[in-house]
This record gives sequence, C-alpha cells and structure tokens, in this order.
Amino acid sequence: MISTIYDSVFEFLFAHGLSLAASLRLAFAATLLSVCLLSWIVGLVLHYVVAPPIGKLVKKTKVHWDDYILSPTMLRAMCNIVPGVIFYNLFPLCFATAGRATTSTLYVIFDRGTSVFITLTVMWLLTTFVKNLGRVAEELMQKHHLLGILQFARVIIYSLCGITAIALAFGRNPLTVLVSLGAAATVLMLVFKDTILGLVSGIQLSANQMLKVGDWVTIEKLGIDGTVEEISLTTVKVRNFDKSVSTVPPYTLVSDCFKNWDTMQNLGSRRFKKTLYIDANTVRLLTKQELADKKFLPYLTSDERKGGNMVNLTLFRHYVEKTLHNRKDVNTNDWILTRIPNIEAGRGVPVEIWFYFRETDFEKFEELSAQALEQFMAALPLFGLRQFQLPTGSM
Repeated sequence: MISTIYDSVFEFLFAHGLSLAASLRLAFAATLLSVCLLSWIVGLVLHYVVAPPIGKLVKKTKVHWDDYILSPTMLRAMCNIVPGVIFYNLFPLCFATAGRATTSTLYVIFDRGTSVFITLTVMWLLTTFVKNLGRVAEELMQKHHLLGILQFARVIIYSLCGITAIALAFGRNPLTVLVSLGAAATVLMLVFKDTILGLVSGIQLSANQMLKVGDWVTIEKLGIDGTVEEISLTTVKVRNFDKSVSTVPPYTLVSDCFKNWDTMQNLGSRRFKKTLYIDANTVRLLTKQELADKKFLPYLTSDERKGGNMVNLTLFRHYVEKTLHNRKDVNTNDWILTRIPNIEAGRGVPVEIWFYFRETDFEKFEELSAQALEQFMAALPLFGLRQFQLPTGSM
C-alpha cells in the first residue's frame, strides 16, 4: 500500500511538469502524510466509535470492578497507544520505498519521537490501571488497604518509563542506562533515606494488614489517639479525638509500638477495667444476723452460708460479678472478675472490676461504663463499706 501511494503520487506530479527531484520529495512527503493520517483516523475511530459502546456495556454489567478496570480513562489510554504503534511500524516503509537512508536526521526524529510517545502512553495506561486497581481493592477488599503498595507500584512505573523515555530520546539502550544508574543507587539511598524507609514501611503496613483507613489507633509515645484518615507512602494521617490532625512517617509505626483498636471493634467486645478504693476501716466480718438477711442470700454460695466467716468486701465482689452476669450488654463469654491487686500504703483497699461490654461505640461505651461504676459505688453502703478518699476520715 505504501509503495502504491508513493508511485501514484510520483507519477502524477512528474506527469504534470514537476522536476524529478521535486516529484520524489513531494511523493515521499505525501506518503508520510498518508501514514500520519491513517494513524490519526484509527485513533479517532477507536475514541469515538469503539470506546463509547464498550463504556456503555461496562456500565450495564452487574459487577462493579469492570467500571474501574475499563473506565473512560483506561479506554482513552488504550486508544492512544494504537495510533503510535501503527505509525511506528509504517513510517520506516515510507523511507524504504523512497530510498531514503534510515540514518537521516528526519528518520531519527520520527523513530525516537514515536518511541517516546509510545512509552509515555504505556506509562499512562499502566498508572491508570494501578490507580483503578486501588479503587477496586478499596471497594471489594475493605480489610486490605493497598494504597501504599499501589503508590509504590506507580512510582516504579513512573521511574522505569521515565528512564526509558529519556534513553530512547537520546538514542541509548534503556537497559544500559538502568545498569549505569545502579552505580548511583548508593548515593540516592543516602539522600532519600527517609523516603525509602517510608516506602518499605508503607508496604509492610499494607501487606501485613497492620493498619487501614478508619482504624482507631493509639500511639502513647507521641500522644496520638484517633482515627486513621489517610495512609500514603510517606505519611500516616490520624485525626485525634480533640479534632487535631497528627501525621507520622510509616516507619515510626513499624519500628515502634502502637495500639490498633480495630480487632476490638470487629469482635464487638470492649474491656471495662476500673478500680474502686475501699476504706480499710470498713472491711469486716459479717455477723450471723447479717448473713441471714435475705438480701445477701443471692450472693452467697452454699459453702459460704454454712461457714459463717464471711467478709463484707467478699460479699460485695460477689454482688458485682452476679450483677454483671445478669446484664445483657455484658459479654459473658469473656472475663468477668473482681480482684484485689497490690495494696499501696495510704490508698485504701483497691477492688479492680474487669469485664467486657458488647458495645464498642465510644459514646455509648462511656455512658454504660459510668452507669455501671455509679451503681457499684452506690451499693457500697449496703454491704457496710465506704469508698476511700483523701483526706481520710469520715463525719
């Protein structure tokens, strides 16, 4: 086809009185222009004839992942590659037909320019695909936030395609350029140490499912306590409960300790652990008459009823545990216990109450916790106990 166009244009021009040299040059230009026009027409057909029906078909499907993989941006990127490939394969035929050397400046310009164009369109296609893949992952795999890994993949694509485009523009082998850059890798690692650490740490956080957007995290060392809003290659953004925003590098989370409350929320079991301090002067043995009181019977075991030696603080602990076992909002599959940890001088007798609520929402949990603690504090006088407070003493 190329030779036919060339011969037809040459014969027409030469027959109409143009010189041989002018006819050859114009025939070559017309052939080259025909290749450009063909590539441009193919691009228009792909953009305005082929792509729209594919886009409409994708939107009609029941699944959502294809809306991202075959998005309008992806289709445009695909349509841009084809004209470049067509031109790259056809323009050498124009030079061959016209008998022009492939070492000429014009041939080199076309060859390098088209190669760079194809490389950039491929880079656009790959980065768009990775970006859309991230959207699919966020929608279908909410437990695996892949933003850090996908950002790293995009950086790799930009770097490789950028080096390839520059190498092709200067007529160099991209592999040779990449090997030459290896010598400078050590220097680059020193200069961009923090960035590289951030990249690697971001991949670790995502791959090991240590963190994702929406998680409640606590970093006591840095005074951070809030919800993760964004995870990128170099920063993790956390909105604290005081509405301030903290940003930390990912490698800080990987190398240091932080608390992720996501498992607690998923399990639907949140710990209540608070301590009541009892005045030691009010801790005593109960009398037989008090043990016979019906209000204490539900909190005594059969052995305790027979034994007679019963401490009012023990009875109070039984009351707390019995009450918690009967509450529907308490998770009875987890620990429900009251214990007396180490007693500190001048602090009273500590009674630690430890159990788990089924409610994990912050506001609701705090309300239930306050109600439970208030109930236990109000019940102390029923058992002849008094809460310890400073300064000591009672009226």
